[in-house]
Order: sequence, then structure tokens, then C-alpha cells
Amino acid sequence: MKIALILPIVLITLTSCNSKSKKKEDKLKKEVLFGTLKDGLNVNPFFNISVNFDENWDVNTKSFKSISFGGDLLSAKYLDSYDEYYPITLTMTADKANPFGSKSPVEQLKESQEGYEFLFNKNEMIVSPFDKASIAGEDFAHGFFQLVDESDTSFVHEYYRFKDGYFLSIICVYNTREDEGESVEIIKSIQRNM
Repeated sequence: MKIALILPIVLITLTSCNSKSKKKEDKLKKEVLFGTLKDGLNVNPFFNISVNFDENWDVNTKSFKSISFGGDLLSAKYLDSYDEYYPITLTMTADKANPFGSKSPVEQLKESQEGYEFLFNKNEMIVSPFDKASIAGEDFAHGFFQLVDESDTSFVHEYYRFKDGYFLSIICVYNTREDEGESVEIIKSIQRNM
């Protein structure tokens, strides 16, 4: 009789321990894929990159994150932008690749261009030829889009890389030529992890 009572208790205890270890494992996987931010230093072990933000950057890492689908690594805006209404923004995202789709970063740029073409008329866009850029010693496909809407222009640099089933996208947007230098500097500051 005692064995009949003890057996369910043991099974429930083992199940709850297994559930806790699964949650810890999932949390660790998310930290590796999406990285961590501490004292302005964002470190991403999965993509082997880090970026150190000074006090002029407002960095947000709180967003939806899923190992199955991906999510934002970070979203940052430069508080000392020349254009205070439209500050420089930097967004880094990890998106799970469609297992049946293309693994080409250039294809990601083409999809992005199609999105802009849907939102803007042809005469409101200037698309530079896609090229290759090196960030933290890795090759990225790079696209540069100028989106002109009446008196406002947005300059958009998009960088894509594919690694182990995920696309890493780095997108930097600024709205005045005066902010171009700081935009270039933040991209250059992305380093390989030590």
C-alpha cells in the first residue's frame, strides 16, 4: 500500500525537476542566440559579435524572442542625433530561416527592397547596387536604400548574414547627412567576441 502512495509522489517530483531543467536549458539557448546586454556591452555568442554602446545610446533588448522563429537582438537609438525627431536607429535581428526557402543573404535584401517598393513609389526610392561588407571579420550582404518622402529622406543601410539556420540582420537608419558619420561609426564598432 505504501509503495502505491510513494510511486505517484516520486513521479510528480521527477516530472517537475525535468520541467525546471528544460526551462533552464531554453533560457540558456535564448541567451546564446539573442545575447546579453550589461553596462552598455551587448555580447552575442551565437553570431560571435559584440557592440559597446556609450551613454548616448538608448538600447532596448526586451522584445519577443523565440528559438523557433527568432526575434530582435536589440533596438537602439542615438540620443545625440543631429535630427532629434528622427534619431539614428540600429536594429539587430535573428530570424529563423524557412527550411524550404533560400539561405541567401542577397535574397533577404531583395525581399526588403520589395517591401520598400510596396510602400514607396519608384520615384521616391534610390537603391544602390547590393555589395559585400565586412563586419567583425564576417562577410555580410549590404544594401543601401534612400527613401524620399516629400521633404524627408531616410537613409537605410541593411546588412544580412546567414549562420546555422538563422539570418542576422543589422539595420541602421538615419535621416540627415549630418548623422551619417555616427551611423558609420556604430557599424564599425561591432566587433568579434574575444
